[in-house]
Order: sequence, then structure tokens, then C-alpha cells
Amino acid sequence: MTLLQASRGEQIKLATSTRDNKLTVSAFPHRLQGALRTVRKHTIGFTNVQSKVLSATENFPLDDAPFVALTHKFEIAQLSWDDDAFEEIVDVLKKRLMGSKWRRVVKALMVLHYCLQEGSGRFTV
Repeated sequence: MTLLQASRGEQIKLATSTRDNKLTVSAFPHRLQGALRTVRKHTIGFTNVQSKVLSATENFPLDDAPFVALTHKFEIAQLSWDDDAFEEIVDVLKKRLMGSKWRRVVKALMVLHYCLQEGSGRFTV
């Protein structure tokens, strides 16, 4: 466990697990958590399409409401016209819909609903 000192005098706890080398964070300010999520997504090896869907369906609220930004939904719907991207989108949405975090499930349903309206016709099959 490593303690870091933040600019406002807050202590930030940074813990690393030697078992799986996974970085876990507690008491991180919200902005740093978002940056850490982005770094994790790129270092784990998610594709750009998977990263967009994961970002659109993250667990934290957007402006105190569990909504997905229209720009995220639009980008995902446009990407769904590509066959390879469609498969990646569906795989991530399946995982999100089977999860236990309600915000992720609601956001995945919102993305799926928008893709049914504006995305590839393969969503309706």
C-alpha cells in the first residue's frame, strides 16, 4: 500500500496486488479514476470499438443521472454497420447486460435501444 499526497492535502491510497499485478484504487478523486480507467482499457488490449462501448456503459453516473451521452450512442450506432465492429459491440453489450451493476445494465439497454433505431439492421435479426 502506497500513500500519495494530493494537492488539497488529501491522502490517496494506492494498492497493488502482487498476485495478479492489478492496480486497485481507493479514495481516488473522480477525475483520476476516469484517467485510470482509460489507461486500463488501453493496456488490457481492448479495441477502439470495445473501448467506446465500455466507456458508454460505465458504472458512474453522468451529471447525476444514469444516462448515456448521445455522442457515444451515435458513434456506436455508426460503428455497427461494420461487420467486425458489430460483433465486438454485441459481445460487450452481452457482458454488460449479464452484469450485476444496475447502471451498466441500464446504459447497455439505452445503447441497444438507440442501435435498434439508428444502427445496423443486424440488431433486429
